Amino acid sequence: MTRPALTSSPATPPLIERPLTMTVHPPIPAAGPDAEAAAVLADALRRAADLPGVLMRRDVELGPAAQLTESRCTHVPIVHLGAELAAGPLAPLTGTLAHELAHQALGHLRTRPLVVWWACHQLTLMAGVLALALRSPWCLVLFAACVAARIIWARISRTQEYQADAYAVRLLDRTGLPGLDITTSTLWAGQHHDTWWYRTVGWMTGTHPTAAARVRHLHRGRQ
Repeated sequence: MTRPALTSSPATPPLIERPLTMTVHPPIPAAGPDAEAAAVLADALRRAADLPGVLMRRDVELGPAAQLTESRCTHVPIVHLGAELAAGPLAPLTGTLAHELAHQALGHLRTRPLVVWWACHQLTLMAGVLALALRSPWCLVLFAACVAARIIWARISRTQEYQADAYAVRLLDRTGLPGLDITTSTLWAGQHHDTWWYRTVGWMTGTHPTAAARVRHLHRGRQ
């Protein structure tokens, strides 16, 4: 069953005119935002990013995470919010919305190198499995190519995450909110998802940098 979407009103002014509780990193207070506040926030960020519209959907499977897709016909961004994120503190929701809309504004969903290397990764993986089934020595070459394609694809994705973090700060600043503080708070709030393995080695094939790396990169660009 599809949950009702949160949409913004076209009459909403470009800047957030109501007070919103924000704090710097950490901790972030637990105060669940209502649907109206989320809609006002999304519309303000949408206008700051100069996007034609934005649609938000709740997705129970995402938990505390979020995912960006877009309409194939209108290219309107669709931000899928995990149920925990949508019902949680306002600061991480604000930072996450700004980050996802930054991806859309920067055109990351349609980045050709990202699509090409992901396709190479998938094709070499399938070819390697087939070669292994046929007991062909080429399976080693194909699996090595698969790993290389994955590493390149993941690096492009991590670069886009850094770019979206920086642009999210600009979007939040345009709405009159403390962009650097909110983005930093949001990143630190998710650091517990970075396991010891991911922090040491796993990030090399991961699509997202570690929270600590993202915070360092964000503040390095402000020096």
